[in-house]
Amino acid sequence: MTTLPPDSGLSPRLLKRWVELDLWAAAEAGELSRAYEQSASVQSLGNLLDQGQSLILTGKVGIGKTALVHELAVRAHQGRREPKVLVGKRVLQLSFQRCLSLVGPEELPAAFRELREFLEQAEGVLPFFSDFDLVFHHDLETQVQEFCDSYSEVILGEGSPRITRAILEYFPELRRTFRPLALKEPSSRHTRRILAAWAEREGRFSEGALEEALYLSQRFLPRQHQPRKALELLAGTALSARAKSTLEAEDVIDRFCQGHGAPPWALDPREGPVDEDYSRETARGLGRPRHSARWPDRSEQ
Repeated sequence: MTTLPPDSGLSPRLLKRWVELDLWAAAEAGELSRAYEQSASVQSLGNLLDQGQSLILTGKVGIGKTALVHELAVRAHQGRREPKVLVGKRVLQLSFQRCLSLVGPEELPAAFRELREFLEQAEGVLPFFSDFDLVFHHDLETQVQEFCDSYSEVILGEGSPRITRAILEYFPELRRTFRPLALKEPSSRHTRRILAAWAEREGRFSEGALEEALYLSQRFLPRQHQPRKALELLAGTALSARAKSTLEAEDVIDRFCQGHGAPPWALDPREGPVDEDYSRETARGLGRPRHSARWPDRSEQ
């Protein structure tokens, strides 16, 4: 959703170039992702913002950085008065990559300057840069510092730990404005609570289905991270089995096999006869380095 009201002051060109999501409008429509079982992180993030601290959230892809910002926007929109700095403000999720895809790298500095001018003059609009790393890749640090010096509101960003460290190391003056906030991937136990809270809203998943999603995503998708990889598997299961009122572990397995082009015995050789060569290649494709002769029980995970 990128539609803003006529009085927002954002031209259609800026809207098209930069805005991925208007968090205020998305919160009003109930379309934002929520940060389930993350009360402590949400509270800490809100407190820092209320202290006037601009933040760059860092961490692995899929651990819930964006969901934390969305959760804050939802709470502010619901009138909870927290964090105070977001109450009554329109938070725009902005993307350098979106702009790059439309104007190219040569025009990006001028496009960012135009965006800066809008934000500096606009009232009640806060930026959330979802791909702050691109500031480093396109040498925009000086412009960002100039923007920080003239902008009176807090700024939110999201980036990788390595690139964020590089930005603040090479441009130490930005440390006066930005504080990196490192987030970690939740443990299996924490992820289980997140899945249960999400599923309570859905109302269709059995406890066995949640356990199966956690097990499969944790075992076979090592290059992805929790909780997104388990949540995406559950969401895909819900879509592929719309007619069922209750979704069980078997439905999650079916969805996983469909999504990865794998037969059920590739997940557990006890399901049927295995051709060793084919099994080895299938297991490797699912993220396992080699076929294991002994398949651990779920209780060992």
